[in-house]
Amino acid sequence: MIRKNNNLSLIIPCYNEQNNLRNIAVRFSEIESINTIMKFKDLIDWVWIDTFTKLPLNQNSINILKGFKTCLVCPERWNRPEDIVQYKEKLKKINFQLSAVMTSRHTVKNWV
Repeated sequence: MIRKNNNLSLIIPCYNEQNNLRNIAVRFSEIESINTIMKFKDLIDWVWIDTFTKLPLNQNSINILKGFKTCLVCPERWNRPEDIVQYKEKLKKINFQLSAVMTSRHTVKNWV
């Protein structure tokens, strides 16, 4: 199970080096900076890429995110299913491989 929360007081207790419990996702979006991800680089394996209003990737964030497993929030979850094709094209163009996509049954076929 992946836990997603950006509250430091909740992330640190979830981390357990002895048991390798690193399945914690820190969110990256147009609101949460890529610098936040860097603060947790030694504690987490996953980054949750949220798409509140746009796909927040640029060359700097791509270079950083390649060191993590990534889960993209489908724009359909924000009532923008028409953005799926555009996002897929951009991800392909920049050669960015996602580890997972959080979507609904209705749009999963658009991602596979």
